[in-house]
Amino acid sequence: MRRSGLLDLYEAFLRENRPQDTRVPFSPVTILLPNAPDKESYVPDMCVIDRAAVDTHSEWKFPADAVHLVVEVVSAGRESQVNDRLVKPGGYASGPVPLYLLIDPLRREVTLFSDPKNNAYQTSTKVKYGDEISFPEPFKGVLDTAIFDWWSCGQIPARAAMRSRWWVRSPKSRADVVARLR
Repeated sequence: MRRSGLLDLYEAFLRENRPQDTRVPFSPVTILLPNAPDKESYVPDMCVIDRAAVDTHSEWKFPADAVHLVVEVVSAGRESQVNDRLVKPGGYASGPVPLYLLIDPLRREVTLFSDPKNNAYQTSTKVKYGDEISFPEPFKGVLDTAIFDWWSCGQIPARAAMRSRWWVRSPKSRADVVARLR
């Protein structure tokens, strides 16, 4: 599934559209979730954390109230599919972590969970690869998920797509994207 490449593309979007005074840390990060139904912590594939928390925590373990968004990418293993799609939404909502983005290359869809209450997200927005997904405040930007579709099909090299920064706007066709990369 080339999971790390999908995260590279999404990381570039996050760095441009994240709230002020936050960071997208490189190290594996542990999110402490004492009210989660299955575990007391999760290690997301990516997250956005308060800058102050990153600057003061040396062990890369953060309370959920320092986290603005977590990202998981579903991989082919059955355990990953069950955990990322069914278990982790409740765990992250228990934090509560305000936003949970699930990138699912197996189903070619992206889901943004929001508005956590009573250990569950009250809202979820699911789009197929190729559609746009809007992020609520304090994030800015609209993510065109076509970047995941075209990249995972091998039609656009990840580094070229990241350099172009085109995914903030919706390209009308593959030809438009290729023209922007030249």
